[in-house]
Amino acid sequence: MDVYLDSSIVVMTSRYEGLPMALLEAQACGIPMVAFACKCGPRDIIRQDKNGFLVAEGDLEDFAEKVCRLMKDQQLRSTMGNRAREMSENFSEERIMRQWLVLFESLRKEEKA
Repeated sequence: MDVYLDSSIVVMTSRYEGLPMALLEAQACGIPMVAFACKCGPRDIIRQDKNGFLVAEGDLEDFAEKVCRLMKDQQLRSTMGNRAREMSENFSEERIMRQWLVLFESLRKEEKA
């Protein structure tokens, strides 16, 4: 986590991801993110213009523009970073465990029916 705390922006250039832990960890540390809007993964974590930027796949010019924009604008980095930290609660252990329990309970009820 120290690496994240020494960072001000996290970029992910992957063309395919599952659920990228690197983005979840960055978000929990309050770091704004820039990533390609690949089919899944970053889209589940980044909310456009809230906690980071999603860029159309392969649009290197826009990707570079978003990174530069964050590099030049300390206030934007701070605002997005604060939102990122707040939004990291969506992936908290408690919240995810509750979702699993709801799923298991609904499956158990279906089985009894």
